[in-house]
Amino acid sequence: MSTEEFSNRAKAAVMAYKVDDAKKIANEAIAAADVDLIAVINEGFSAGIMEVGALFEAKKIFLPHMMAAANAMTAGMDIIVPEIEKRGGSVGEGLGTFVICSIEGDIHSIGKDIVAIMLKVAGFNVLNIGRDVPLKDIGAVKYHKMADHRFRGFCNEGSESQTTMLECCDYYAKLEMNVFMLEHLIPISYYNRYYNHLGNEKNRPP
Repeated sequence: MSTEEFSNRAKAAVMAYKVDDAKKIANEAIAAADVDLIAVINEGFSAGIMEVGALFEAKKIFLPHMMAAANAMTAGMDIIVPEIEKRGGSVGEGLGTFVICSIEGDIHSIGKDIVAIMLKVAGFNVLNIGRDVPLKDIGAVKYHKMADHRFRGFCNEGSESQTTMLECCDYYAKLEMNVFMLEHLIPISYYNRYYNHLGNEKNRPP
């Protein structure tokens, strides 16, 4: 089977949200002779997720479809990329590399995973390192590939990890990295109510 045929199958697996097919295609491509694995990624798995992204942007599919397609793409690439690196190759930098996680004290992951998917669709390499990640494990020096830009962003969706977020801001300043904060409306309202003692009949700190 040619590189083009493997690429077409990989693309079809992503667009059909078939994780098992993506894994099978990746393993078969590795086992086959004279197959360009990088082309299978670029013209297969990546091309598939780009088309799914276009369908999502056109409002022809919904977010769960995007997430399912991303799972299929990731399943195939998680098999092929280590093999390429083992052979001394590289999958390239794309538009850059993002490191993304939920910080310690925050067990939420859906929003983070959606952002990671959007970044992948846009053409970025993404290191999604999980949720409830301790501060000491987020430092870029802990990973074989640093993020490409010297800034970190934090998105606060609730109150439980506020202290850790402030510690992160201080920590990354020491690494000479800039930080920007994104505050959602709900936590802004929460903090306003908390600090202004709204809803407290005696107007005292809770």
